[in-house]
Amino acid sequence: MSNDINRRNTLKLLGAAAGTLSLSGIAASNTPAETRAVETTDTPAQLEGGAIEWRRTYDAGESEVANDVVVLDDGYAFVGSTTPDAPVSDYYLVETDEAGEVRWSRTFGGDGDQDGYGLLSVDDGYVVCGRSRTEAGDAGTVVALDDEGTERWQTEVGTKVNDVARTEDGGYVVAGTKGTTAGGSPTSLLGKLTADGSVEWTKSYGADGGEFAAVEQTPDGGYALAGQVFSNGYWTMKTDSEGVEEWSASGREGRAKDVAVTADGDVLSTGNVVGSGGFSPYLARFAPDGTVRFKTQYDAIDASSANGVTELSNGGIVLSTDGFGLLVVDSEGTKQWFEDYDGEANALARGADDSVVVAGTTGGDESDAVLAKSRSLVDDTEGGDSDGSDGDGGVDVDEDEC
Repeated sequence: MSNDINRRNTLKLLGAAAGTLSLSGIAASNTPAETRAVETTDTPAQLEGGAIEWRRTYDAGESEVANDVVVLDDGYAFVGSTTPDAPVSDYYLVETDEAGEVRWSRTFGGDGDQDGYGLLSVDDGYVVCGRSRTEAGDAGTVVALDDEGTERWQTEVGTKVNDVARTEDGGYVVAGTKGTTAGGSPTSLLGKLTADGSVEWTKSYGADGGEFAAVEQTPDGGYALAGQVFSNGYWTMKTDSEGVEEWSASGREGRAKDVAVTADGDVLSTGNVVGSGGFSPYLARFAPDGTVRFKTQYDAIDASSANGVTELSNGGIVLSTDGFGLLVVDSEGTKQWFEDYDGEANALARGADDSVVVAGTTGGDESDAVLAKSRSLVDDTEGGDSDGSDGDGGVDVDEDEC
C-alpha cells in the first residue's frame, strides 16, 4: 500500500466511551470495480485556464459523496457514502490511479446506515472512520482494510468518528462525538486506539456539549483539534499526548471544520464564522503555545465555509471551500487568489508536487462523488480570482473574538 503523502500533514485522533472489536457486521463487496463505479469526466472547456487539471465524478448507486481523500504514491483514494439501496447508505471506498481512473471500489456496511467521514492510508491498507446508525442507536466506527478493501478489523467508539490519524507509536487517534450532555447535546470525543483497534482511552471536554471535526498530532506528541462548542461556536484546542488540555480557543458563532500543523509547528484551524452578511470562510493560525498569529474572515468571495486546509512547501496555505472552491492565501492569511467550480467540496490533500486533490459531491438528490486535482500551486501565477478582486479578500478579526 502506498503512503499518504499529506493527510492533513500527518496524524489524526478521537475518543469514545466504549470500544469493541469485531470481524463481522461489515461486509466488503468484492464485486469488480467497474461494476461498482461509473465515472464521467468534465469537458476540457470547463477546466481550461484554471487551476484544476482534471475533475471526475463517481456513481455507484443513487447518491454518492466523497468526504475525505488521501494522496498515494501512485494515485488517490477517497471515502464517503453511497445509497445503492436508497434510502439506506453504505460506506464507499474508492482507489484511483493518478488520473482519477478507478482501480477498485468497495461498498460495505451492516444493518442501518453507514457513513464514512475520515480516511487514513497506511503501509498495508486503509483505515476508515465514520458512523453507523441502527435501531439500537448511533455508534462511531473505525474499520481497517487491506490494500484491496477487504476488512481486517472493526472497532466501535463513541457515537460518531469524524477523523482518524496515525500516532507515533503505530496506533491511531480519533475525533468526533462521545455521548450526550444532560440537556441532550452531543459531547466531544478524543480517543486513542492501539494498532489492532483496541481503545486505550477516550476523553470529552466541556460541560455544554461539542463536537470535534478534525484532529492531527503535533510535533511534541500532543493533538490539535478543530470543532464546535455548542454554547460558544468556533473551537480550536491543543492537548498533550494523554489528551490533557493545554490550551483552547472558542467563541464567535461558527464551526471549525479542519486542522493542520505547519512545518514550524503552528496550528491552522479553518471553518466558518458569522459576519454582517452571513457565514463566510475563516482561518486562524496559532503558535504551538496557543498564541494567536492571526484570525481572518474571507467575506469577499463567493463561499460560506472553508472545509479543508493544508500548507504548501513555500509556506502558503490552501483552503477548500463550499461551492468546490480553492482559496490560496500566504502564510499570514492574506488572500492570493480564489476560484470555484460546480459542486460541494468536503476535504483536500496535498501532493508532493504542491498540487492538491479536492473531494466532495456534485450535490442534489442524486449526487455523485467528485475528485478534482489541481496543478502545482507553488509559484502559480495563473490562479483564478472569481470574485473579480485583486485585494486580500480577508478581514482581520479581533483576537478577543473566536
